[in-house]
Amino acid sequence: MDSASTRATLFYDLLGLNKNASPEEIKKAWRKTALKLHPDKNQNDPEAENRFKLAKEAYEVLSDPNKRHIYDTSGEEGLKLQEAYSQMDPSMVLAAFAQSGWRFRACLLSVLLILSIFLILPLIFLCLKVDGTVDWTWAATLTPVFVVLSLATCGSCLFCLQPPPSTHRSRVCTLFEQMNPLLESVCLLVFLSLLCSYLQGSLHATFAAVCIPAFAWEALRLLSFLGASSRATFHAKQHELKAGFPYRSYPEFLADV
Repeated sequence: MDSASTRATLFYDLLGLNKNASPEEIKKAWRKTALKLHPDKNQNDPEAENRFKLAKEAYEVLSDPNKRHIYDTSGEEGLKLQEAYSQMDPSMVLAAFAQSGWRFRACLLSVLLILSIFLILPLIFLCLKVDGTVDWTWAATLTPVFVVLSLATCGSCLFCLQPPPSTHRSRVCTLFEQMNPLLESVCLLVFLSLLCSYLQGSLHATFAAVCIPAFAWEALRLLSFLGASSRATFHAKQHELKAGFPYRSYPEFLADV
């Protein structure tokens, strides 16, 4: 097993879990590990406190669905970058980037370079089209945007084919979360196609009708935002009230809101 794979499973190994462990199994494993590694029971071991802190960090990450998803996909490096990004501290972002592995840095820089090229090209093509320098169709002018959206759609299809994570969320919420990236990509792709046909004059429809896929994309984004906000509220209340929290699962909480 290489170092990247080891870093992506270290937290599970510390608690004696596999990557498909349920929230209840994670809680039980943490209680067992905490009793075993507590510094008071290992006073003669100078590394006991560090191991206990690392196990506690592992539990905090794996018990949070969002952090667990980031850890499963990007490991500790992804968690560091996400934490630095959430605090909006450029120095922390650069420090986390500098501490990451060379493969991660190479992939990130390559992605940023490709995205930069595809962000600049549409503006250049658009200026050439508006100035009359080229006699391209609108579809040809916006080819870089079509390429990006097509790649995003293909990536979303691969994401939909992945097995759903073993969480306490309802099937409807899990299905929407898996399908939403694909639906959003398709909406943008259809909207761009209709817009090109409308600007070219080959589509006889109102501009409002052309924007229907864009409206659908906005609705999907709104549903995704509301879902993320309600999940964050659920986990915050669950952590705050603990034993006094009246809901056993997120679907119960959502049904009572």
